[in-house]
Amino acid sequence: MFKFNKLPCYAVIGLVLLCSAATSAQAPNPLDKKVTFKVYAAERLESVFFRLESHMGARLEFNVLDFASLKAKPADYQAAAVKDVLEEQLDGTDFKYELRNGKLILFKKEKAPSKKETR
Repeated sequence: MFKFNKLPCYAVIGLVLLCSAATSAQAPNPLDKKVTFKVYAAERLESVFFRLESHMGARLEFNVLDFASLKAKPADYQAAAVKDVLEEQLDGTDFKYELRNGKLILFKKEKAPSKKETR
């Protein structure tokens, strides 16, 4: 009969579990990243997004033309979460954001169909 040592088996199992835990660890959520910067009264929203992208170190995708005419809300962000900055700056606009594959996408909200369209 074949005898084997249990210790090497446990070592292999431990190594497999350690490797799988390391590969399943997710990258930090860019929405939780803390940023510090000031938004000025004369600033355009697209400018805020470009600065936000450089502060958070992640991609922020949006159509520049959609935001070119929108003014930013003046604010002084001190260690504010990216999601809080986006919520405040997009509040009252027709735009929202979503995290997809590690990128923040800014896009127009879909309008609810009117009663005529649903009939």
